Amino acid sequence: MAAETQEQVKSEAHDTVQQGGNIREKIRDLTVRVLSRRPLEAGQIRAVVRSMTEGIAEGAPKAADMRHALSEGFRGLDEALSKSAEAARLAMQQGKQLSEAAFRQGLEDLKRLEENFLATVGEVAERTQDQVKSGLQDLVGQARRAGTESGRKAAEVASALSARMGTLAMGSAKFGMDTAREAGTRFAEMASGMLAGMAEALAPQGKAKPKPKPKSRPKAKVKSRPAPKARAKSRAKVRPKAKRKTKTAKRR
Repeated sequence: MAAETQEQVKSEAHDTVQQGGNIREKIRDLTVRVLSRRPLEAGQIRAVVRSMTEGIAEGAPKAADMRHALSEGFRGLDEALSKSAEAARLAMQQGKQLSEAAFRQGLEDLKRLEENFLATVGEVAERTQDQVKSGLQDLVGQARRAGTESGRKAAEVASALSARMGTLAMGSAKFGMDTAREAGTRFAEMASGMLAGMAEALAPQGKAKPKPKPKSRPKAKVKSRPAPKARAKSRAKVRPKAKRKTKTAKRR
């Protein structure tokens, strides 16, 4: 399926927040779905986070509780980016054909994931007004102090992979720009495929197509038989009753 445009992403995020309900879960699932339809690289992730944040910022004032909507939308984004870090880990583990440059590019993107996330939300906040601006800025400030789920997950994945692949600690100067770019693209496509699997797992199960009902065989026609008494009567021929001759005794 083709990737949504940035305006479409923004519109979906806006509607999701405005409608309320489980905003965090809905924003998470929407972000995972959108990310899974494009290469999972730093530039694409920033673009999706920007569009999602813009939609959240515009939809929050129309929600029942604006600050709660902003907070839940922000945390939904954070959870989705944590899923993307897990997808990167799976891609690195299964991508035996990937070059050292591809692994290194993936690790660099993981290390910058949290900073890119918070910086992008902060940029959107600067273009908003009043309470929405202060609400987003507060969320970014708290996240910088306490850290984010996506940042912790990305750091965990990067540390584990770097420890297992000691060669990745080498400098990347020997790799040309073209090689690094191609390697990064291959890795991003693999990670996107992993994330697509997660998106399917998060999708509502109620939309499954119903199984077709087995075709019933036509029942054989059963000839109706008359009831036992009726059958007996039908077989017996109706004979007229014989007239009895009465003998009259003559008396003499």
